[in-house]
Order: sequence, then C-alpha cells, then structure tokens
Amino acid sequence: MSSKRPPRAEDIIAWLQHGIALLEAAGIAIPRDRILRPERPRIERPLNSEQKRIRDDVDRFIAASLDDVPGAPPLQAQRIYEAYRRYAEKAALEAVSQTAFGRALARRLRKEKLGDRIYYFDVQLRDEPGLPL
Repeated sequence: MSSKRPPRAEDIIAWLQHGIALLEAAGIAIPRDRILRPERPRIERPLNSEQKRIRDDVDRFIAASLDDVPGAPPLQAQRIYEAYRRYAEKAALEAVSQTAFGRALARRLRKEKLGDRIYYFDVQLRDEPGLPL
C-alpha cells in the first residue's frame, strides 16, 4: 500500500499553469478556450410560489432588521437567522429553514466562509448594534 496522498486541486492547477507557461515559452500556441472553459451564464428560472414567499419574507426581514453599514464587522449567519426567527415569530410568519433563509440571503448580501462558519459583511442587525462576534 502506498502512503502517498492524492494531489490537491491547488497542486494540479499549479502543475497545469507551469506546463502552459513552458509550452508558451517554447512558442507553442495554446488554445485557451479549449483549456479554460468560459463561465456559463446563470439561468434565471421563474420562482415557484414557495420560493416567492421565502424571497418576500427575507426581503421584509432585511428591510426591518438589517442596516447597510460599510466596513461593519462580519456578522455570523447564525445570529442573523436567530434574529429572523424572532422577527417571524413576532410577525406571525412561518419561518423558513435555515438553509432556505441562507440561500435567499446570499443572493442579497456578500458572504464568506471563515473557518467552519459563514459570515455576512457590511451589515448590522438593528436590535444588536455593536455586539461582538
């Protein structure tokens, strides 16, 4: 048995880039469109009634509970979802799952995964200003 681990994606990409650079340095034309696929356009499909309800609920929550604050500290997704659950309870709305909420929120806000948690940037909860992460 080999104890050699499989190559990581970063290593493979670096190997490919090095190979392309060597070929180009030797004067060999590389058809980049055959190597690097252009990004496919995102297909926007019409929303079904449940997706529209989720979108509308999330939009109302954002308008009522989040402020755009450029440069605000990153806000953990879990804290935003907990605030949404409280909002939905007060507004007598059926709260959506955390996954559905996260998908809808990610279409509107800049997010990034840091470690094992997801954070949103440039926003602040109105009912929790200045709280630490």
